[in-house]
Amino acid sequence: MARSAAFPAKKRSILCKLARGGADYSDKSPKGTVDEQITELVHEINAIDGLVTTSSCAGRISVFLESPQRMRRASTFSAIQAGRDQESGQSDAGRWLFSSHTPLAIESERLQKDHFLSMFSLRFPDGGSSNNNLLSGIQSIALCQCIHFKFEPVILHIATASFEDAQTVLKAALDAGLRESGVVNFEPAPDGAMMPMVAVRSTGLASDTVIGYRDPSGNLMSIVDENYLRALVEMANDRFRMNGEKRDRFRYALRNRNGDIRKSSLDREDPILRKERKRAEGLRRQMAERKDKSNQVPRQQKSSGKVIEKGDDIRLEQELGLSE
Repeated sequence: MARSAAFPAKKRSILCKLARGGADYSDKSPKGTVDEQITELVHEINAIDGLVTTSSCAGRISVFLESPQRMRRASTFSAIQAGRDQESGQSDAGRWLFSSHTPLAIESERLQKDHFLSMFSLRFPDGGSSNNNLLSGIQSIALCQCIHFKFEPVILHIATASFEDAQTVLKAALDAGLRESGVVNFEPAPDGAMMPMVAVRSTGLASDTVIGYRDPSGNLMSIVDENYLRALVEMANDRFRMNGEKRDRFRYALRNRNGDIRKSSLDREDPILRKERKRAEGLRRQMAERKDKSNQVPRQQKSSGKVIEKGDDIRLEQELGLSE
């Protein structure tokens, strides 16, 4: 299928804005700019003919105060509380209390008391030195405007010039383990050709934990203590590591499917893919050696102190994906 004739103009417009950088550029992501951790990948994608990124996020830790609309749908939400929201300027949209696109420092010697509570703009209930009675002041957390601690993995939206280009991106994403990737937009271009949008994403590393609520006075109250917040941060930092590995796998998979991509001076084989390649090569050598020995001596006969079993050959073939 032919590429859209309107795509080059769209790509030029996006790349011109991207080249300005800083405050002059904004994409469609919530942050509005390209994360430093994903900048090189974005440039590599945009160097491929038929592709251009429209929004991106390298992955982030965030603390989010949800919208009061969910409370208003509950029958117990009072008109008095709605009036308080209007007087305080509380909008129907939720808001970010904290966001970071890099892991957070957790070295104990650097942390002051209530470090993460303060960082996330939360208050721990007076006398709440333990987890007992933290929710005693509210009727039900489900009827409150909740505060969430989230880890959100990498996501990229890539506009493509044709279905073939979209398929190339999608296959690379699936090869990298970004299983929830897919084509999300089939609107035709002005010339009638299709310019599919591909969302590169994975929810496997995502997490969402309720850690607090907004009380009737507007205070942001935590229902977990500092130690619990620290544990959440430690887990999120580990997910940053795994998120980076998936991001790198996508980068190399896309390179393998596009021979014309501009190579980086730091270009090298993905260490995860290299490990799998070396393992497969070792298994093939073992199977070849065992077959050579089986041609020289009967099965079940010891050779070099080892018994050559037919089951071992079957196991090696299964690991290499050669058996039916």
